[in-house]
Amino acid sequence: MHDKPDNKEEKGMEQAGEVKAGQETGGEVKPLETKPVDESRLTGLGSRIRVYDINGKKYMFVTLVEEKTITPETKGIKIAVESPLGMKLLGKKVGSVVEHNDLKFRVVNYTRDGKFFS
Repeated sequence: MHDKPDNKEEKGMEQAGEVKAGQETGGEVKPLETKPVDESRLTGLGSRIRVYDINGKKYMFVTLVEEKTITPETKGIKIAVESPLGMKLLGKKVGSVVEHNDLKFRVVNYTRDGKFFS
């Protein structure tokens, strides 16, 4: 049988219905169902992304490209997908927050393959 709890923490756990080691749950645990992700709706190579710099409180546009296409004139506007920030921006959806060093960016909207996502 089940002994009465000795301290407040154990009483609280019992009242909250938490399962203790060796206690039967009476049911089977089922895995969470997940929906397949439509990758065409995520940022990718060639995406032009409008991000909000949360720390600097400003908006800016960046484009995810291959490193070989970046020139000194486009550095900062184009971000290589191979770079640490580029890898963090890949596969994101609108509303995602990306942290890089001390910076935080929120994906506001983007275009990919001629489609606009907001």
